[in-house]
Amino acid sequence: MQDLIVLCADQDTKLGMEALLRRSQHFGFRAIDFEVYKHDMRDNGVLTDAHNFLRTQCRRFSNAIAICDFEGCGRERRLPRQGIEEQIEQRLQSNGWEGRAAAIVIAPELEAWVWVDWNTLAGQIGWSGDGAALKNWLAERGSFKEGESKPKDPKECLHRILRQNNRSVSSSLFAGIGQTADASSCADPAFSKLIGCLRAWFPLRGNAT
Repeated sequence: MQDLIVLCADQDTKLGMEALLRRSQHFGFRAIDFEVYKHDMRDNGVLTDAHNFLRTQCRRFSNAIAICDFEGCGRERRLPRQGIEEQIEQRLQSNGWEGRAAAIVIAPELEAWVWVDWNTLAGQIGWSGDGAALKNWLAERGSFKEGESKPKDPKECLHRILRQNNRSVSSSLFAGIGQTADASSCADPAFSKLIGCLRAWFPLRGNAT
């Protein structure tokens, strides 16, 4: 039996997750074997169909994660982020994954995670300066408030700084951040839940309870 299967909503998330899972030591869990897939129906597909997609895999993998964005999933106006996670998890529990699966819903969307390490982001996009210079540039334009962990509109701000550097959004950006970012101080609740699940399921040697 393999360790983990992950169902994502798109290619950006898939590459970012693959990069993150390869850095197990950095994030505090043991090295694992894993497979990451993306759903053809994107965020709404993960929300409504993760239990069907993953049902046939419950004997191949010890654990499963279904991950999607809050914005665009189709329920963002009816349920809070945690409510959507609970809905997905309840379906997974009823379809062979009892106690072995988790849903991660990123609010508002994946772009919120690129700000976990400002210095890495600045380097990945070729910004002329470090993370502090990037914060200052956005603050001067009213898009970032000192003391916060990320801009108030993560996606719009990412596109804005990429345009400023004549870059475009690409899957390689998310993969690069996943490969190099130091997310030890990330306060995003969805990211914290993801890392918490990985550490609980796959503890480093000597950390098992």
